[in-house]
Amino acid sequence: MLYRQCTHDYKVIPIQKKMREILGIKPRHRVKKGTMVEQWIGISTDEAMRMKNARMYWLTSRWPLIEMKMSRADCLRWYKESGVHPMPGKSSCIGCPYHHNDQWKNMQKNYPADFEDACEVDDKIRKGLKNTTAELFLHKKAVPLRSIDFQEKPKQASLFGETFDPEFADECEGLCGV
Repeated sequence: MLYRQCTHDYKVIPIQKKMREILGIKPRHRVKKGTMVEQWIGISTDEAMRMKNARMYWLTSRWPLIEMKMSRADCLRWYKESGVHPMPGKSSCIGCPYHHNDQWKNMQKNYPADFEDACEVDDKIRKGLKNTTAELFLHKKAVPLRSIDFQEKPKQASLFGETFDPEFADECEGLCGV
């Protein structure tokens, strides 16, 4: 993994620039004393460790999902019940190397154009660093993204040599007598 700066570069900085633009503050100019902005940040209870106070004296952070004691599961349940759009993925770039397999699977199945874009990025970054022979990949297995079929259920060998679906193991508590 390389240095992670996406949130700062592609979320925090653009949002701060837009706030300054809305306030009419030119770049490298100070915000007038007494100006206050309340920024609402969508962090849920299961990500509370990400809550950080703003560094600018004129900016106050507020976390409405925390105030409503809503977890990510609560947010997804509310969103699903609204029935307005298909279920969203986590907020991240299409080609984020921190995606888990379930995120890649969702993209490959439901957003094929986005998945193809990620594959193109993956193909282009292979020899992306100067002064190194290391190859770069978006997937943690260090294989080309387009070579992985995320729709195929992973199989794991049991103690007795046969394979089983690991998702089945999560469903069974071992108490039914089967």
